[in-house]
Amino acid sequence: MKQNFNILITGVGGQGLVTLVDVLTKAILADGKDVKSSELHGLSQRGGAVAVYVTMGLSKNKAFSPLFKKGDADLIIGMELLETLREIPFANKNTKFLVNNKFWPLAVVDENFTKEKILAKLEEIIKKENMHLVDAGKICYEKLQSEVLATMYILGYAVYNKYLDIKPESVIIGMQKAIPAKYLQMNIDAFNLAKI
Repeated sequence: MKQNFNILITGVGGQGLVTLVDVLTKAILADGKDVKSSELHGLSQRGGAVAVYVTMGLSKNKAFSPLFKKGDADLIIGMELLETLREIPFANKNTKFLVNNKFWPLAVVDENFTKEKILAKLEEIIKKENMHLVDAGKICYEKLQSEVLATMYILGYAVYNKYLDIKPESVIIGMQKAIPAKYLQMNIDAFNLAKI
């Protein structure tokens, strides 16, 4: 029986990944599960590649390390297309992908890396039933006038569609502990947008 659920979150600095991981880890703890997380590489600066590893203990199991080897991710949350492609080695045939349909061209130095080519490569590698492309940034910008809330929308999508075994109420508790009061409601609104 599997003891841990491994999550890899990737994107670029400026997308709110640090906040997403802070909320997620606090939500997992509020849900009564053990969790470990680590920002393994990249800098949380605007435009810099970021990859964060989160290990959640299943049932009452301990999560002893946030790090896991290639092929062991259960869920990959990609907030940017190219960064998602770079983390493919951590996937296996059962890994689920939640991918924000966002391309950050400033991170690309090769003109062959267009949004269309990256999407085509992702679709070629990942089984159709395992990849869920979500217009999180676009939805949050249209509904809440802030694309950075896309991280909370993706988290809501993961929770409400059962990609993550965490109760929505636990995520709200995580937000209350991690997000300053003046930004709390807009983050809750983004999370709940995914419920529809």
